[in-house]
Amino acid sequence: MRKITAYLVLIFMTIAVVSGCSKSENGGKAGEKTEYEVAEGGEITLPLTGFETLNPFMRKSQSNYYFDRLIFEGLFSTEKNLDVAPCLAESYTMGDGARSINIVLKENLKFHDGSPLTSEDVKFTVEVLKSATSDPEQLEKLSPLYLEGGLYDVGRISEVNTKSNREVEIVFRDSFSDAPEYLTFPIVSKAALGDESKALESEDYNAVGTGPYKVEAVDSLKEVQLQRNVEYWSSKPNIETVKGKILADEELAKTSFEAGIVHAVSDLDYLEWESFAQNDKVHINSFPSNRYEFLAFNFGKDYFQGEEGKSMREAVSYGINREQILKNIYLGYGEIVDSPVNPSSWLSLKSDVKESEKYSVEKSQEILKSMGYQDRDNDGLLENEDGENISFTILAPPTSQARIDTAKSIAESLRKIGIDVEEDYEEEAGSYETEEEREADWSRFESKLMSGNYDLAVMGWEMSYLPDLSFAFHSQSSEGGNFIGYSDPELDKLMDEANRANSREAKKQLYMEIQNSLAEEKPYVSILYTNAAIINYKKISGEFAPNYMDVYSGIENWFVPKEFQNKEQK
Repeated sequence: MRKITAYLVLIFMTIAVVSGCSKSENGGKAGEKTEYEVAEGGEITLPLTGFETLNPFMRKSQSNYYFDRLIFEGLFSTEKNLDVAPCLAESYTMGDGARSINIVLKENLKFHDGSPLTSEDVKFTVEVLKSATSDPEQLEKLSPLYLEGGLYDVGRISEVNTKSNREVEIVFRDSFSDAPEYLTFPIVSKAALGDESKALESEDYNAVGTGPYKVEAVDSLKEVQLQRNVEYWSSKPNIETVKGKILADEELAKTSFEAGIVHAVSDLDYLEWESFAQNDKVHINSFPSNRYEFLAFNFGKDYFQGEEGKSMREAVSYGINREQILKNIYLGYGEIVDSPVNPSSWLSLKSDVKESEKYSVEKSQEILKSMGYQDRDNDGLLENEDGENISFTILAPPTSQARIDTAKSIAESLRKIGIDVEEDYEEEAGSYETEEEREADWSRFESKLMSGNYDLAVMGWEMSYLPDLSFAFHSQSSEGGNFIGYSDPELDKLMDEANRANSREAKKQLYMEIQNSLAEEKPYVSILYTNAAIINYKKISGEFAPNYMDVYSGIENWFVPKEFQNKEQK
């Protein structure tokens, strides 16, 4: 069963190539930027927490994955709008109901050691990963990204056929329209690694990729030094040297950033941004994260079934003040949404919040009145003709103060429209000395959730990059994601068709219909997507294009202004 948590999958992507420009703005206080001339040369230092290996397939921290993407690339890369673009691939076609993808590689691609990249390297990479999943010893070390349920689950692949040096066919076990998003894992060099066993080594790993930076030196106790790849197939990087400072954990990364030892940091909670908001030496580059917050309805309860249930869900939706939640709880660091699809995604409806989603006590009460509810005894609560109140029990996980506070806000809002609310959660989130304690607390909450002993639940998903909402809303979902018991045959059909779509255009059209259905039926009240950010000193300038898949996306277009080169300035 898939854990019903805000942490579904750690997902990372390869670098997106973004065109540069002659001048750039950066630095200064929030909202203020200084213009610098683009310059070549200089060096920057980025954090590397818990470093063990440059092998891109091994278990590692988030900052390590981001750093790897400076060295290695996949067949496709992610863009700022979370769409894919051909990276090592030049073109592709989907076939057999999205069960296969035929890829033509770019011409004259070379690894850092000068050897050519061919379709044999693609096949070798897949074989290495498949071999690791069948070897218990290697399985222990392999990143969960490549295991069942992971973003790059290699079990999806049935076979790889090389048709020529530049052409390769990848066949999947089932229809899989997300193949381009999936094929963003790093391609490694068969010539450099020699055989599959060396490709799975951690120590003395020969980190030869095709990315904008190549490995110059490794001191496993101190730092990893990269030099720009002057023969890079796309835009040549401006910055000469990128160092990865090896640090014990994310807390030390933050401390090192504050001390100016590293020049950028990304893995910070939005509450920690405040300490940098007025710092005139840094700039905060924010973007929507993959963390989606919502209110779920329990479809096992009569309140939410049938046409009257749909009206009740609509009344609740109107009654929730999401602007207040964003401002007071998330300090404005997020984006209100009316869909589970990431607001920066190419698949998003990309519209302002609809009228039907806006906060309105009046409209909420109008709907409830049309259903026969009114305050018959002047006690501030609505009753039906039999004198029965509307009464909901609302849950929130004990592991998240933000969700507890959101539940409090929702309970307060619903009482204003005359709904009685019982709050089934602790006032304060748990304080845990060990991860085991946290897991135990979460398990107790999850049991309550899965037992159905609630009406409303404030929850969150850490959404996968693969744009498939079936886990949460498909009636046949078997992984626990559809914990609300939602069933809509028409929506099931749309999601199934989206998974079989042979073209991006067809997929997008289907996702428009999926989102319209969810907005109409409201199995969830979408609240917001939280923001993430990369925070950098003004020593680093250029066009930043971060997304939650890769905070260093477009690093080729960063630069160190001349006035900061060869100096200790930040």
